[in-house]
Formats: sequence, C-alpha cells, structure tokens
Amino acid sequence: MTERPTSCPHCQAAIDASERAWSQLAAGNDRGPCPHCRQPLTAASADPVRTGWPFLAKFGIGLALIGGLMIGLNSIFDVLSLRANPGQILYELVFAGFVAAYLASGRTIAKIKGLLVWGLIFAVGMLGYVFRHDLASVKDRMLAALIPEFGSQPTDRTLKFHVSADGHFYIRAQVNGISIRFLVDTGASHIVLTPRDAQRLGLDRRRLTFDKIYATANGVVRGASIEVDDFRVRHLHLQNVRASVNEAPMGESLLGMTFFNRMQRYAVENDVLTIEWAAE
Repeated sequence: MTERPTSCPHCQAAIDASERAWSQLAAGNDRGPCPHCRQPLTAASADPVRTGWPFLAKFGIGLALIGGLMIGLNSIFDVLSLRANPGQILYELVFAGFVAAYLASGRTIAKIKGLLVWGLIFAVGMLGYVFRHDLASVKDRMLAALIPEFGSQPTDRTLKFHVSADGHFYIRAQVNGISIRFLVDTGASHIVLTPRDAQRLGLDRRRLTFDKIYATANGVVRGASIEVDDFRVRHLHLQNVRASVNEAPMGESLLGMTFFNRMQRYAVENDVLTIEWAAE
C-alpha cells in the first residue's frame, strides 16, 4: 500500500498513514491514538493541505525569536560576534536555522523543554567554571569549620583556624613528612612533641638527652632539644625549626613560640586564629 505523510492535529508530529488509513480518516473513523502524544487521530488529521503549513510557520517564528535573542544578547553582553564579518554572521544564521528547524519538526513543546534542560546544564557548568576559585574557597571554609585543625588559607600568606568544640585551637602540620596534630599553646616556649609523635618521626628516645626545662601552660616540663628539618602547614613552609621532645607522656604535641615567633602576625578574633607570615 502507498504511504502518505500526514500530521497529528494535536502535536503536529509527522505520521505515515496507508491509503486504507486515509480512507478511514476521510470517512470520519477513529484511527487510534497518535504514537507521539497518544491523542486520538480523527479525520481532521487527514487534510494534506495543512501538513506543510505548521512546520513553515513554526520554523519562521522560531528563526525570528532565536535571531532576536542572539541580537539582544550581543547588544547587552557582547557575547556573540555580530559584526561586519560575513563568515561569522553566516555561521550564526546557520546555527539559528538548525535550532529553529529542530523545534519546528514536531513535538515542539517537548523539544523546547529539552533545550531548556540542556541550556540549564550548560549554564551551571559555565558558572562552575567561571567561579571555580570562589567555590574552592567556599569548600575550604566549610572544611575548616567542620575539621578546624586543617584550617583554611584565604590568601597566599594567611591561615585561619576555627576554635574547636573544647575551646582550644588545633593545627595539623607535616613534620618531616609525618602528619601531626598540635595543640596551640602560646604559653609554651618551644614546639613540644609527645614521646609517641617523636617515635613516629623516627627519633630514638634512648639517644635523647632530657636536660632542658620548658615552661608550658600546664607547668614546667623536662625535654630533649631537637631541630625539625621540615615543618609545613598547608602552604606555610619552615625549615630548621627548634623543638623538643617531652620526657613524660602527654595528650597532644604543643605548638609553642618557636613557631609563632617566626610569624609576621597572629591573633584571635571571634573564635578564629589568624596567622600571617612574610616571604622568606
């Protein structure tokens, strides 16, 4: 049987109908639902004179709207190259024509929704790329609030640490490549390592001489002097830092004044410890 094109009177989608189906439609019989929108097909869809008009009309309207949108965006944001460049103008006209033809080729509403979804995905991706550094800063601040010891670095030479739930400040540092958590203690004259952290650094307690007396916030302690070759907190990098190993067990290693004296500035405001340092 010879196939003839027709269109759904509801969604204007193209449908191939046989001569028998066309005769049934012409007689007023119901052919069943449209395969696209599931609305019933009636004789109104068998008029071949009306099949080409919706596409041309929608194509023209779509081309005008897309062209107007492109011109408007260019005049406001200068995002397109609508200038005296014939090649660029032709490219943009062809692009607008393809989009208009896509929208006019049936199921217009569904295709507009699809374009809007892809446009939204593209816009979100562009926003993420444009504001990637700001988003990284937000992530940094959120992590610093959730895990205060890691802190945040708002500038190249500034660190910020939120107070912990117990009211103290903690800073996680890389000491000779080993991660150690320190309790901030500006009352301690030195960086003081616990015996356990010293062992993690490969120091043999039996070879240390505990002949130094240090003042801490918790009192006077005996310790053995050492020098840390490499001390890092995020982008802060110090070398040859004086420290000591505590003779008695203690809960946390202490970050004392041999660290803070090498900083340009440190201060506590609104439960946030700010540390700034100069270039060495």
